[in-house]
Amino acid sequence: MFTVLYFWYVLVIFLNTFDFFLWIYAIAPYNRRTFIQKRLQSKRYPFRNEVEDRLNVTRFANEYLEADGFFILSLIKENSSDYVAAEIIYRLYTEKFLAKQSDDGSSLYDVIDKAVVNKRSS
Repeated sequence: MFTVLYFWYVLVIFLNTFDFFLWIYAIAPYNRRTFIQKRLQSKRYPFRNEVEDRLNVTRFANEYLEADGFFILSLIKENSSDYVAAEIIYRLYTEKFLAKQSDDGSSLYDVIDKAVVNKRSS
């Protein structure tokens, strides 16, 4: 009985270690960009300027989403569907990230400071 339990624990440890390294590989920056780019292209998002769009996707994946946002999107894809993940990525990219890029270059802290100043003056 203890021999079976021993082999069971060895198998579980091996599978957990393998899965850990698989997730580390999956959240590498190159894989994040590829994941995002595939989902945007599946939504038929038109990439007009290849260099600029690649730079935007890289900045979106590495600076906007970062590893934890990508991890959440990966879990959404695994637990619901690829369509749902693609829709969320498309909305985040177009409505949040690109809208922020097209603003006057002010950061989130600048927007908060302007709101506080406007609230005090009124």
